[in-house]
Amino acid sequence: MALTGLQIFKMLPGGKKEKEANCKKCGFPTCMAFAMKLAKGEISVDECPYMSYSLKNLLDEQKRPAQYEYAYGTPKGQVKIGGETVLFRHEKTFHNPTIIAVNLKSSDEYFRQKFKKIRNYNIERVGETFGINSINLIDDDESFIEKVKFLADKNIPVILSSSSSKRISDALKVTGLNKPIINLASKNLSTIVKIQQKFDVIVTINAKSFEELKKKSKEFKALGGKKAVLMLTTSLSKPFEFVKDMTKIRQLAMRDKDENFAYPIMTQINFSFDKYYDALLASISLCKYSNIIVLPEMDEAIITALFTLSQGLYTDPQKPLQVEAKLYEVGEPDEYSPVFVTTNFALTYFAVVTEIESLDKGAYLVITDSDGMSVLTAWSASKLTGEIIAKAIKNSDLESKIKHRDLIIPGFIDVLKDEINLELPDWNVVIGPNEAADLLKFLKTYKATEITS
Repeated sequence: MALTGLQIFKMLPGGKKEKEANCKKCGFPTCMAFAMKLAKGEISVDECPYMSYSLKNLLDEQKRPAQYEYAYGTPKGQVKIGGETVLFRHEKTFHNPTIIAVNLKSSDEYFRQKFKKIRNYNIERVGETFGINSINLIDDDESFIEKVKFLADKNIPVILSSSSSKRISDALKVTGLNKPIINLASKNLSTIVKIQQKFDVIVTINAKSFEELKKKSKEFKALGGKKAVLMLTTSLSKPFEFVKDMTKIRQLAMRDKDENFAYPIMTQINFSFDKYYDALLASISLCKYSNIIVLPEMDEAIITALFTLSQGLYTDPQKPLQVEAKLYEVGEPDEYSPVFVTTNFALTYFAVVTEIESLDKGAYLVITDSDGMSVLTAWSASKLTGEIIAKAIKNSDLESKIKHRDLIIPGFIDVLKDEINLELPDWNVVIGPNEAADLLKFLKTYKATEITS
């Protein structure tokens, strides 16, 4: 855990009341001022000529990342794993979203068709596009090397799983720029480390329990191993034990900076013949710190659910989700299509769009620049006013597109009607529903008023 300014001060001459206390040689008036700057990482330990070796070692240890960050794949299709710094998202933020990988066996007679399906799958949600991040190629017949060659230039990160170190070595000679993760679960660590060092690849450390994982991680380091991914191979058969072990690993990495657990974590979801149970296990793994989740097969429903869950976990809590403030044409609107206005908070935007995109004649949606706030929050913070709405309308060139002047505003801000009328005297402000879910019901009785003059 990072040392606080007060903890650092207590180990400096000022805190220990030594004769060198507050010498000012560091450029600060007191040891306390120096300690506070040092805790924030704004100055170097070398600025203090009287700092003890023990304190320097402690501060050097703090610089080591809580979790190593690695990249694998091709230069054009590279993904990052690890690099996390906190136990809980609200403490700061999570950085690299969990990689969703899918198994592909080298012996699968539909190998290329399945690969194409995996490669072409993508969904768009709240302004982000998601797709399958990686493939776990399983060596189970003589065509393994051929399949490795096939995937080598496909710009999709690959995990190579095999029981043969020779086959893996041969495969690594044909991967080209596609640097994979190597999973040799059945091999001893000395063999795995040799391959890691020779080919400079990420390898897995597999274990059946937390204690075995700790032991193997220590051994991996002692053998000179550098880049690894941790795998608890059987814990998912007991989900409660799995959550307990995964939480313990994360706590030791983030709070204690235990080097044995500073590696990213990969979880293999074993096929249970119940896809809903698989979805449950994958969701648990995603919430409890897996950096890579390998699914037994391509199931669009499960994968879509996982991406939805991941998006919630990996958005930055310090930055509101927002879309560009401008005029959006939803569907194919005409001169009499309704005109809506709302804020640029992404969830509000997509909630409204989801409802109105089913309209036969489409609609116009004016998005105001409201710093990513929701409607009521923006109104209370004076980020959604009559003036702001009027400015958005005038900047949109909307008046040349329609033959009416009805502006539908959220019911929550009906108090702005008179203010908007003052700014837009030629417009008719219509009070819409509070919730986006009620828009279609509202539109059943709404009809735009044609300009008569």
